[in-house]
Amino acid sequence: MIVLFGLGMFLVFSFCFLRSPVSYGGALIALSTIGALLLSLGCSTWYGYLLFLVYVGGLLVLFLYIIMLSSNFNLQVSFKLMGLIFLAFLVSKLYNFSYPKNSLGVSLSECSEDFSLGLFLGLGGLLLLVFFAIVHIVFLKGQPVQVKND
Repeated sequence: MIVLFGLGMFLVFSFCFLRSPVSYGGALIALSTIGALLLSLGCSTWYGYLLFLVYVGGLLVLFLYIIMLSSNFNLQVSFKLMGLIFLAFLVSKLYNFSYPKNSLGVSLSECSEDFSLGLFLGLGGLLLLVFFAIVHIVFLKGQPVQVKND
């Protein structure tokens, strides 16, 4: 679970270094998957499954539209993120998170007592991060988003 948290932190920190819409889309889908996995490991697997379906379904439609608008943008891979990977795993090792054991049969009331505030803040933060990433992609070239018919 700590490895998933460290990988999620790496993806959050790597948003500053990503340049193309394809890499943003891959990072956001991976971050949504990691968030759903952490939720399913910490609470009920149904919450994680529903979160995965909602986030990934919305992100696939959104990034299909964005990639169609900026189809000539080249994907550039940068290998300068190794220090950032090390920093993310170092920070994740410093925090000692204690999650309950994976329990498949936990009812909604039992699970919501422990995770209600943190879950809502985390989901709200993730939605805000997705919003900022989309705004950054749209205003990447400083032009309005429009399809040109040549």
